Amino acid sequence: MKRFSVIILTFILMLTGCVNQNKKDLFNYINAELPPVVEMENDALEKYNNLISNNNYTYDTFYTALKNEIIPTYEDFLNKLTKISPKTEDLKEIHNLYIEGAKYQLKALKLLQKGIEEKDNELLLKSSEFLKKSKKYMTEYKNKIVTLAEKYHMEYKLD
Repeated sequence: MKRFSVIILTFILMLTGCVNQNKKDLFNYINAELPPVVEMENDALEKYNNLISNNNYTYDTFYTALKNEIIPTYEDFLNKLTKISPKTEDLKEIHNLYIEGAKYQLKALKLLQKGIEEKDNELLLKSSEFLKKSKKYMTEYKNKIVTLAEKYHMEYKLD
């Protein structure tokens, strides 16, 4: 009986260590690794949203903003996002959803730029399809990261 108790205690301690490592990895991801990268994404998307919300833009100004500001900033964001390497499997899987969503977003922006450049409506429609795929991945990412935070009794809210 004493031996069984030692085995159970060892198992509980190992499990606690895993939980603590998972929680520590998630805490580091949310509070240290992600914020500067998300700021870059927000900068690119804010420029995009400001441009399309302004009804006075021309295709030339839109194209130029995509080419010179929005796409380069988003590429830089995606590059830095892919360099984040969570240690735990749960978080790696969730982080990969974010990466996939960002890749589709970048493809959409590039197709939008090309569609404007070539005055090709098919490319503009294809861009819209990529945006929908991006949104699907981003929504799944957001749901899973919040669920994971709740699992470890961490409060995490997305804007």
